Amino acid sequence: MFELNEQAEHIADLVKQSGLLTPDKQENDRLHIGCAVISESDVLVSLNFKHLVNVRTINRVREITIAEGYKNILIMPPVMLIDRGDE
Repeated sequence: MFELNEQAEHIADLVKQSGLLTPDKQENDRLHIGCAVISESDVLVSLNFKHLVNVRTINRVREITIAEGYKNILIMPPVMLIDRGDE
C-alpha cells in the first residue's frame, strides 16, 4: 500500500492544472494518478473509462511525467493484462 504524500499531491495538482479531472469530486482520481506515478508503478489499471482510461488522460499524464522527470505509466483496463497464451 502506498501512503499519500506531498509528491503525489503535487502530481495530482498538475493533473488538475492541465485541465484534466478538474471538478473537486474527481480528486480521488487525481490522487490515484499521483500515487501511481511517484511510486513508479508500471501500470495503473482502471475501469474508469470516462476519466482515466482514455486517450486524452493517457497523453496528458505522459506529458506530466516527462516534464516532472518520472517514468511513464501505462493506464489501461484490466482486460489488457489478460494473457491468453498462444490463441
